[in-house]
Amino acid sequence: MQKITIPNLLNNIIAFQTTANFGDVKSKNLNQNLLQLINKPNCKICFVNQIHGDTIFEINAENINKITPNFLPTADAIFTNQNNIACCIMTADCLPVLLFDSNAKFIAALHCGWKSLHKNIISKTLQKFFANNIFATDIFVWLGACIQQCCFEVGEDVFNAFINNNSENTNAFLPIKQNDINNKKYLANLQQLATNELLANNILPTNIFKTDDCTFCCKNDNNNNANNYKYFSYRRDKGITGRMATVIVKI
Repeated sequence: MQKITIPNLLNNIIAFQTTANFGDVKSKNLNQNLLQLINKPNCKICFVNQIHGDTIFEINAENINKITPNFLPTADAIFTNQNNIACCIMTADCLPVLLFDSNAKFIAALHCGWKSLHKNIISKTLQKFFANNIFATDIFVWLGACIQQCCFEVGEDVFNAFINNNSENTNAFLPIKQNDINNKKYLANLQQLATNELLANNILPTNIFKTDDCTFCCKNDNNNNANNYKYFSYRRDKGITGRMATVIVKI
């Protein structure tokens, strides 16, 4: 398996997330293979230079030709109304988020590690939709494979940062029992944190879709090889790992 497909897409939207079997998308040599998965050879592949921030790069007719593999805009979200532009983000534990509206006027791809989530990158991207007269009830969301709560241990600093943002974020953390009360640890749920922010922006729960796969521990089906992981994981592999692509394009 090279990719996981996304349900409930419109006829003129293609979207998916690659798996480790596809290869490391940090390699520019895989761009042609990515076009084959999209199956639209006239598409332009657009990545960004991700820095765990909250910058949103809007691709338009004026700047599209400036984006090349050697010049990537610094951002953690891509937003566009252009056809045949493959908005691509790279992850290896962080949460990939895709947004589109019911008329496929606009699409967006977001790279959501905990730092970007804490900076409200989802709300800031949604504001781009709202500014173009798209209602929250018309927006659909897909939350991709990421490190899930079973494997994502964080400290009290991360817990406090999100609780200070929104007290309802307590539902995204499970305290870990331990002896040192001065060094509290929690299991964090990135998808729940994203969902909380989406709901706060009036996105309908029925318009939010997700995969339950955990990039840290999910194995390929029907394979007992202890190292046959389905996804790359930065945390599992201690920083020495590849990246998956999450892609959305309207045609």
